[in-house]
Amino acid sequence: MAKFDPYRKWLGIPPEEQPPNHYRLLGIGLFESDPDVISNAADRQMSHVRTFQSGKRSKTSQKILNELAAARICLLDKQNRVAYDEQIRAASAAAAGPIPPSQFAVAAAVTNGAVPPPVAETAPPVAEVAPPVDDVAPPVDGPPAVPQVTTPSSAFPGTVRRSTTYATRRKKTSWEVPVVLGGLGMVVLILLVFALNSSQPEQTPGPSTPSVILGGNGSSPSHLPDRHRGGSALRNGRATPGRLPREQAPDDGPISIPGMVDSDLPDENAAEPGIIGPADSSNLPPNTRNDDPSDPSQPAEQPGTQRQPQPDLASQKELMEEIRTIDFRDDFIAADRPSKRLELAGKLLTAGTEPRDDSDKSYTLLRMAWEEATKLGEANVAINAVEEIGKRFEIDVVEVKAKTLESVGKTTSGWPSSRKQELAEKVLAVLDEAVAADDYAVADQLVLQARGLAAAVRGSEPLSRLVTVREKQIQELKRNREAVLHSLEVLESQPDDPAANEAVGRYYCFLKGDWQEGLSRLAAGGDDELKRIARVDLANPPLIVDRLALADDWWAASEKADSPTKEQLQLRAATWYGMIESDLAGADQLRARQRLSEAAGDPVTAAAEPDDLPTLHGFECREEEFRQSLLKLYGGNEQSEAAVHRACQWLADHQYPDGYWDFSHETPRFKGKVRDPGSISAPNAATALALLPLLAAGNGPRAGEFKRNVATGVTYLRGHMIRYASGATMFENVKNVPSHALGTMALCEAAAMARDKQIRAAAQMAVNFINMTQNADGGWGFAPTRPKKNPDPSNVAATAWNAAALRTAQWATVRIDPTVLADALKYLESMRTPDALGYLPSSTAETPNDEATAAALLSGMYLGWPKDHAELSAHVGRLQSSGPSTKGSVLLNFRNSQIMRDAGGNAWETFNAALRDHIVATQETLPDEAGSWYFSGAERELKGAGRLFSTATATLALQVYYRNPPL
Repeated sequence: MAKFDPYRKWLGIPPEEQPPNHYRLLGIGLFESDPDVISNAADRQMSHVRTFQSGKRSKTSQKILNELAAARICLLDKQNRVAYDEQIRAASAAAAGPIPPSQFAVAAAVTNGAVPPPVAETAPPVAEVAPPVDDVAPPVDGPPAVPQVTTPSSAFPGTVRRSTTYATRRKKTSWEVPVVLGGLGMVVLILLVFALNSSQPEQTPGPSTPSVILGGNGSSPSHLPDRHRGGSALRNGRATPGRLPREQAPDDGPISIPGMVDSDLPDENAAEPGIIGPADSSNLPPNTRNDDPSDPSQPAEQPGTQRQPQPDLASQKELMEEIRTIDFRDDFIAADRPSKRLELAGKLLTAGTEPRDDSDKSYTLLRMAWEEATKLGEANVAINAVEEIGKRFEIDVVEVKAKTLESVGKTTSGWPSSRKQELAEKVLAVLDEAVAADDYAVADQLVLQARGLAAAVRGSEPLSRLVTVREKQIQELKRNREAVLHSLEVLESQPDDPAANEAVGRYYCFLKGDWQEGLSRLAAGGDDELKRIARVDLANPPLIVDRLALADDWWAASEKADSPTKEQLQLRAATWYGMIESDLAGADQLRARQRLSEAAGDPVTAAAEPDDLPTLHGFECREEEFRQSLLKLYGGNEQSEAAVHRACQWLADHQYPDGYWDFSHETPRFKGKVRDPGSISAPNAATALALLPLLAAGNGPRAGEFKRNVATGVTYLRGHMIRYASGATMFENVKNVPSHALGTMALCEAAAMARDKQIRAAAQMAVNFINMTQNADGGWGFAPTRPKKNPDPSNVAATAWNAAALRTAQWATVRIDPTVLADALKYLESMRTPDALGYLPSSTAETPNDEATAAALLSGMYLGWPKDHAELSAHVGRLQSSGPSTKGSVLLNFRNSQIMRDAGGNAWETFNAALRDHIVATQETLPDEAGSWYFSGAERELKGAGRLFSTATATLALQVYYRNPPL
């Protein structure tokens, strides 16, 4: 299968023009120097790419966003742009001659050169495999018929009257359809060569739009896009005529939408063009005629293009028939199921964007693509089609997008939660455009739609919070409109007035997120602290230390502010953090990463503080997208993941043919070849322990590189359970070996990852056995009895294993008895020493030890202790000073790593680096042992368990970043 190419699929940049230079990346002419053109182009590209920030391509989306942001910053800085242009010219000269659009690939080579900061390198396409489009309905029986392209009646009634869901505003001329920039199936944008000596005035603004550089070069991705960015409704300190009052435009009558009726094509008896007639640009209000090129509600045009009226109804009818019966006849016949219809819509979209002399046909192709995609509920294709129309024909892009999303929203019944979230993110993207255009009537309706979608999304708290922030922003913008207009009037006669400058600056920066427009106003305002920070920002400091200080200053300002000002200040700080994050180290880098995630409203990694992290359902943390995010956030790296994979391979190689493992792991293949093979036989415990790192790495009984090993191991455990009336056990009479607890953990995890009812039933029986064998004091011994006759005395180690099993059952949504957890917590607290400095291993012990203390504290966290619990805080402080054990206590280090991860902060960073690097460095490389570990200190923790115990436990310690959801 072909590799997924995001540059081509999302931005229309073919392979021969990759890696793209900054101009090609933004879709503007070579050597463009107008800041408005550059800024608007960057906004368009990033608005589209942000629609892919959720799902399997979130990492790719963030990578492209970073490249777009770097291109924007470079080209908006005069000095950097001049240096960059010289490199392009040098590359062109080396390739002999000027650079026509077809030779952009030659100039693109300079993108990887040394460009003055803050320019980032442009990476080659990310190699990913595009998923197939799933059919949402079975094929229709019978002979194939030519599918009819119709307009969704729910969005555009045949009478074409104004929708009651939008405030009455002004007369329209065009169809009510939506758009987002670029997109799936989009072809190469038309590129024009600019004269080298541009007549545009040069400006040197600092970085703008804080909403785009949220990931830096190494921060965790965002699974919810930033929606705090607004747009400028005022330019150069003056109100743009017809812009701010846009929502107050009068209603001049019904909207004129040529050909938009409820049939596939306008029938012979349809209304005459005079009633539902073609667009007449002379009747349009100024802001729909595109008289103001800076109007963010209209798509920016390439130089030399002019938007045309839409073709008349008769022309559309004729062309639609020609397209359906001649040009794309076979495709229409083949489009007998949703996936084929979507493929057809993509072909129509591609054909409509191709250069052609017949503009009426381009319009009709794009309109047909829009219609088919909207009926299918495919918002991406639909809004891409309308965006292409908006580049060449007279439509009100913002309202058209909003109406299409409203229509698509009526098809969401039965959609999975992830698809509803993607639609919500598109709604929020268009909401930003409506705010940028001061179109608050549309914005209000989009807020309502986004809120409804958020309510239908599983785990929607971050999305709901984001909608609330945007709603507050709109309310604040409305409240401040008149005051800003008054301040602008003051500035016309008194340009240095501090109060007026500050009011305008706050409006643009803190409410609309338009820092390019408002930053200079803040620098001339009356607030001394804001003035100081804004002036530093405008100076674009080149040194990393100064940029870090500037980011910290903006963040500190955000902590004193209320929403939505708080969010905009965080985003401005994120702009600077994102430029330097990969160049930082230690606590500075961790702080930058945390704040980048928090500013992005990331649903996976909103902060490195566990209490602030949104809940991950079940074992979603092990899915590739989440695993990689958590790995980066908590401090894993490529070396640790490579060590995990080698260890998983070693474990897989040492599985017995019947599907089990044993601590005395001398399988026929390796008999006599591996040192420290272990001396005890406990196949249930060893099988379960070997399964845990394989499961944590994302392998299940049905998916993953080691799925066969997992499936046969789980089958072995299920087949060796001793069943009772209400429970089943995997107990093995081997001293101090927690066979049943380990087996319960493995079955619960496998059931959740495979969604297997039979495995879940076995896991439930195992949990029931734990419940029924709890001792009267709330603890467990290593030799559980049923029904609690002559119980094995409780001890902390056995209780900790059972507490871990019950917590795993909670994550897997296997039923547990809450009273069992409460009693277990009481037992653990009874083992605390009077000075609260440690825990006794059992009631007969006289002194605490490190192993019992770590086991009790981790269990306390599993059972509900907050991270600021007194004993936990004291333990974290001790570990911050002492670091991990270097005496081979692998189980002790494994438990402490979990405690420290969920404690977070600098203590975790220091502890993690030491433990991670120690484990990676001590992994065996000898033949037959490569990928394994043996720590002699493990003999004290589980005597005779050998190399398999050390290997499995050390691997779990390296998977602490993502193995379990953050507490």
